[in-house]
Amino acid sequence: MKLLKFFILLCISANLQAQGSLDTGLIAMYHLNGNPNDASLTGAHGIVEAASLTTDKNNVTNKAYQFQAGANTRIKIPYTAKLNISSTKLFSTSFWVYYTGFNKTAASELVYFGSLYASNYSVALLNNTTADSGKLNVTNYVQSNTPATLLDQKSNTRLLKNTWYHVALTMDATVGAASTKLYINGVLEVQSNNALVIPTSTSQSTNLNNSIFNIGNHADIDWGLTGKVDEVRLYNRILTPQEVQLLYSIYSGIHKNETVQLMDFYPNPVTNELNLNTAFDSEYNYTIFDATGKALLQNQARGPIQLSTAAFKPGIFFIEMSYQGQRIREKFIKVNP
Repeated sequence: MKLLKFFILLCISANLQAQGSLDTGLIAMYHLNGNPNDASLTGAHGIVEAASLTTDKNNVTNKAYQFQAGANTRIKIPYTAKLNISSTKLFSTSFWVYYTGFNKTAASELVYFGSLYASNYSVALLNNTTADSGKLNVTNYVQSNTPATLLDQKSNTRLLKNTWYHVALTMDATVGAASTKLYINGVLEVQSNNALVIPTSTSQSTNLNNSIFNIGNHADIDWGLTGKVDEVRLYNRILTPQEVQLLYSIYSGIHKNETVQLMDFYPNPVTNELNLNTAFDSEYNYTIFDATGKALLQNQARGPIQLSTAAFKPGIFFIEMSYQGQRIREKFIKVNP
């Protein structure tokens, strides 16, 4: 058993070191653990519209959101200039989805980024009124263009009901780029070289609900999902195939379950108290560092603990755990109450 734990720790430690690059270009991150808050530095928190908390991939309660087609459920992220991608013309998103039924009238919008009446990117699940039922549909819609839909790309794979899938999409609107790549469960599904127009993100005055990003539904029309969404990320750069594979593996059922068992902490961002959970069967060491690498707090513990962060100034910090010679380090953010 100790050899098995050592091997798991070694694999997870390597994964966590590789995760450092996954913070680069991250403009929004929604763990959906009890709330729709943005865990990135952007602070683009979501607003829940009729969606409800539910179980995640590991059957843990209040760790994902449930949506219902026909009930106008969504999580909307209000417009903020911090989500403007016009400077890079690059966009990536990563999320997990689980559907239990189809929208009877239209495709189910899973993620929808941009302006309702100008230009947008979206990933939708095609319903059972089409021959492509269960496939994903990636679009780039530009109202002023003829035709208005510049990209209409379908997956080859049909998603099965009552099954979790990891989906990643990269969109490159720079001239001459291989513009669109869709991944399912870490594997490249389809790609397209269609020219793209980036989503309007300088003004949302024509968008009825004044949102820049929507989860689980269209921005305004009820083209909603019947199912769950979890672990949503947005980037202003293109994720590499290796990074997509890493996102799939670290949040997949097996790997995420192992990570949670070994080290899990919340909330992040934190105000005054950080909860640290672990399933180690003996003592471990923990240390909190500031952004310069200075150790601020260190001690030994066994099992779950609560750490006071009240004395820390707002900023970026790191928590490191060491166990049987292996080190696991994660970043967290301290904010004012």
